[in-house]
Amino acid sequence: MYALSLLSAVLAASSLVSSATLIPRNIEADEILVFGANGRHEIVKLADYHAELARTNTTIGRPKSPFDDASSWESPIDGDGSEANSTDIEKRCTNVRLIVRNKDSDFLDWDVPMSSAFHATASAGTIAVTAGYSISDSISVSSSVDYTFIKDVLSASVGISYTKQWTSTYAAAYTSTVPKGKWGMMVSNPRVYRRSGYAKVGCIGSQRSTYFQADQHFSSDYKGLAWVQGSISLCTSNSYPIKKCIGSGYNH
Repeated sequence: MYALSLLSAVLAASSLVSSATLIPRNIEADEILVFGANGRHEIVKLADYHAELARTNTTIGRPKSPFDDASSWESPIDGDGSEANSTDIEKRCTNVRLIVRNKDSDFLDWDVPMSSAFHATASAGTIAVTAGYSISDSISVSSSVDYTFIKDVLSASVGISYTKQWTSTYAAAYTSTVPKGKWGMMVSNPRVYRRSGYAKVGCIGSQRSTYFQADQHFSSDYKGLAWVQGSISLCTSNSYPIKKCIGSGYNH
C-alpha cells in the first residue's frame, strides 16, 4: 500500500545504522532527520528530501479540509424536508446508517514542537530534541452525536482504535545550532494518513450528514527515541513567536 511506504523512497538507498554506533548528531540548517518504518532513520539534505516528496506527489502540510471553513460542511439534514416531515418519515421507514469515504490522503503534518524556543543572542547556540512532547491519533467530527458510530466503524474496518499517543522520552539524541541573532526550535513534521468522509444517519431523503476525518500516525523507535514516522528539523525565525516552517500560525 502506498500509504505504508511514503518515506521508504527517501530511505531505500540508505543503510541502517547500528544502534551501537549511534552518536548524538548535530542537524545542520540545510538538513533534516527522517524517521521511516522499522526504525529506519537518516539525516539527508532538506532540498533532496523535498524533491523526493515532490517526485512521489506527497503533500507537505495538511491538505485542505472542510473544517477549514465550517460553513462548507454544516449540513445536518439531506434534502429539504422540514423537522415535522422528517419526523413523520422516520415513523414509516427504517433508520439507515452508513459511511461514505473520501479518497485517503498521506501527508507531512504541521510543525510539532520538540524543544523549547531558544534565542541565540550574543552568539550561535545549540538546542536539542527534548522529552515530554506528545502527539496522538485522532478523530474529528462535525457533529458529536455520531462520533461513537464513526469511531466504531473505522476501528472495525481498519483495525485502529485512534487512541494511541506518543511522548518523546529521549533527550539530546539530536541537536541543532541556532545562528546568532535568531530564534530557533526543534520541530517534528509527522507523517499522517488521513481517512475522511461522511456518516449518513437517518431515513433516505432526510439523513443527517456528519463530516469526519481520522488521522493516523505510525510508530518509529530508534535508540530510545520513540516517536512517529516523519521528520525532525530546526525551524528558525528573526522574532518570537517563531513562524511555523510548515503550516500556518506560530511555534511557541
